Amino acid sequence: MRRAGRAGGAALMTALFVLVAITIVGLAAAHTALNAEKSARSERDRHIAFQAAEAGLADAERDIEGGANPVSARAALFAGGSALGFADGCGRGQDNLGLCAYAQAAPAWHMVNLSGATDAAVPYGQFTGAALPTGGGALPGRAPRYVIELMPLGRAGEGAGQLTANVYRVTAIGFGVRPSTHVVLQSFYRKVVATGPSAAQGLRRPADALPGQRDVAGATATPSRAGRISPTACMRAAATPLQPGQRPGRSAVAVRGNGSGVLLESSFDDVTWTGQLTSRGLAVGADGTVSIDGTPLWEAGAVLTGSPTPRPSPQERKIYTLLRNADESTASVPFEWDALANEERGWLDAGGLGADRVAFLRGERGREIGQPDGVFRRRAGVLGDTIHSTPLFVGAPSPAVAGPGYDAFHARYRRRVEAVYLGANDGMLHAFDARDGAELFAYIPNALLPVLGQLSDPGYRHRPYVDASAGQAEALLGDRWRSVLVSGMGMGARGVFALDVSDPAAFEGGERALWEFTERDDPAIGHVGLAPLIARIKVGIKESAPQYRYFAVVASGAEAGPDGALFLLALDKPATERWQRDINYYKLDVIPAVPGLANALGQPGLVRASDGSVRYAYAGDSHGTMWRFDLSKLPFSIGPLFEARDDEGRRQPISHAPQAVFAPGGGYLILFGTGSQDGQTANFAVQSFYAVKDSAASPPEMVNGRSELVRRTLSGDETYTIDGDEFDYTGPRARKGWYFDFPYSSTDGERLGASPVVAGRTVLVSTVIPGADPCAGPSTRTYMLDTLYGFAFDSSGAALGGNSTGKKRKGPLPVILQLSAISAAPTPTGAARVTRKLGVVHLQADGGAPEVEQVDIGVPAGRVSWREVANWQELHEAATK
Repeated sequence: MRRAGRAGGAALMTALFVLVAITIVGLAAAHTALNAEKSARSERDRHIAFQAAEAGLADAERDIEGGANPVSARAALFAGGSALGFADGCGRGQDNLGLCAYAQAAPAWHMVNLSGATDAAVPYGQFTGAALPTGGGALPGRAPRYVIELMPLGRAGEGAGQLTANVYRVTAIGFGVRPSTHVVLQSFYRKVVATGPSAAQGLRRPADALPGQRDVAGATATPSRAGRISPTACMRAAATPLQPGQRPGRSAVAVRGNGSGVLLESSFDDVTWTGQLTSRGLAVGADGTVSIDGTPLWEAGAVLTGSPTPRPSPQERKIYTLLRNADESTASVPFEWDALANEERGWLDAGGLGADRVAFLRGERGREIGQPDGVFRRRAGVLGDTIHSTPLFVGAPSPAVAGPGYDAFHARYRRRVEAVYLGANDGMLHAFDARDGAELFAYIPNALLPVLGQLSDPGYRHRPYVDASAGQAEALLGDRWRSVLVSGMGMGARGVFALDVSDPAAFEGGERALWEFTERDDPAIGHVGLAPLIARIKVGIKESAPQYRYFAVVASGAEAGPDGALFLLALDKPATERWQRDINYYKLDVIPAVPGLANALGQPGLVRASDGSVRYAYAGDSHGTMWRFDLSKLPFSIGPLFEARDDEGRRQPISHAPQAVFAPGGGYLILFGTGSQDGQTANFAVQSFYAVKDSAASPPEMVNGRSELVRRTLSGDETYTIDGDEFDYTGPRARKGWYFDFPYSSTDGERLGASPVVAGRTVLVSTVIPGADPCAGPSTRTYMLDTLYGFAFDSSGAALGGNSTGKKRKGPLPVILQLSAISAAPTPTGAARVTRKLGVVHLQADGGAPEVEQVDIGVPAGRVSWREVANWQELHEAATK
């Protein structure tokens, strides 16, 4: 029995062990099943969160495209690449909620608590009217949210000189059924530009001067009678008689968002030395066609001279000048006899006629010869000749600017009077009302006051005064935004001046003249003729935050001494403060390639950093050296990038501003042409166009001549066929750019006539051909080329060897403007393509209807990239500690 009992106990124990094992296995299986169910539920929840995040991205992209109301205040913040409303740390207002300014050190999508109760992110549907599904099934526990950052991004071959203001980074968070489940997705989105004309002013390019009108490496020189063929001689030689004395000046185009615009044309008479500024109505159709009215809207010279009554009258004109005190402080005063100081009166009081002479200069004609008691020069008109000054149209402040207080500034001045600015050889920079041509105000630089009285001399021999083009932009001066205009005086005087033009109809109520900078302040400044630039530049770091300042960026110009220099002139210099190097201005001297031979630095081109400040400036000189100026941090530095020489080793002068595009593999491709603006046949030489890579190394890696570039060859007559070898910028076929020679430049004088224009991956290169016959008038060519490889485009838009471009035309240089932009339907991934139409407006020398050549530029748009940010929570926590 005991044995049997022991056996039964053993069996029982075995059974118990088996039961326990079965239980353990069952529990394990149940646990595994439970975990699998939990995992499946978690995965389903994550999938819901993923779909919700994608819905958030799509909702943000609809918001960018105009949302529920394309004419709302919110939609206006995305219009035309606007930067208005994009705030540091993201906007929290009614209209700019979730709109974030770009910050490289601490991106907004790191800082904003997307998963929490934040007031800086946009809830799904707030601006689009979209609603999440309701009813049965698993639905997100919370609505998706998103923020939108304005990004300074560019693609290889596209322009690096301006921020690409219509690229946005969208970051969206989606939630699962459980709010603790979230997924963060991110896309880069290029706004699909609506069909219609550009809201911005057209890409202005000046008309060409006649042969013999000599522009010297960034400055302009008025033609003397000795240096030109007389109008009478040309009339005798011409098949079609010319108007005696009448000469074309410069042209510009301004186009508004509704397709209306104006063509502005200046001209002058070199017998009477009077000037004209004509405005003609211009309309851009939906198909890109351009029509220009035959009858002018107004002619400013006639309005100012008056027939029978000038408008405004000489007594009512708002004319100002600048007085410089002994301590070098300045004061802006009306140009009236009683307001002038003793020194200025002395310059104008020859013969004791100072008060009458000032009245003459203001437009009073009662003491001109031919009138009772007339002693002053008899004028055919009050407006002086305008030879080298390009009309500058300025409307509302730019929307593509961001910064503290700028929204309020823009709102205050967005309806200000549209004005046209023009320098003239009557000693003044004029501001005309764009509506009717009436003068709003005028400014006489202090630097010209010592020679201003010559204008009243009956034996007056023509000389330049404000014979230059102006530049304008918005700038932060201390804690106040201003619209600032900066101009040189050409060969009238050495130096530049800056004006506050925030409200041109109330110039007297603003800061008026901000300052002048002349050889009294630095002897290295020369005659500046091309438009100065205005730029934001980083000048230091304070309490871990970068500090910025706005400057006028000015090349030293002609007759500036043996070397040449780039000047950075602080726009916020107080009137009570004298100019001090490295305090309120900086000077970067270039080293001439040929010691002892006078050198002139040409107009610079700028490359922006991601924060909108200038990273590099590029400028060429009359010795053929292309320089890179590193303005990313103090102390600023300079180094040579390339020397332009023809096949015989002869140096090729560089006058016009280069353009920069992003290069494959990093760095920039610098696009520039050569040729001085001396139209004399004795100075014709081989001139070229170059595309040279800057690796962005510090110091710059110099490209050692043509041997490191790939040649493009041009052949033909009326148009040119472009051929050459293929190459890459990286890998075994790597080269450092391309170039070509203008085929007949040594005999017909072809050279670059204006700075290149970059649109998408297309560069438009306009040249002027003076020709050997000065009576024949100039011709031009406009080449349309791929920025990266230098080939022309065929009808399908492909850039390949064997394509043709560069048709030869009679007349001045063309004016280039954006006509329209047409978007193709997006793909299922959200990608799209926009075709931008540019108009190359060829003005006719005989005043006939212009020929408009349309150019299609394809650019990617819509959603261009996408990713999931798996570690967003960790990035957010690290950024907000």
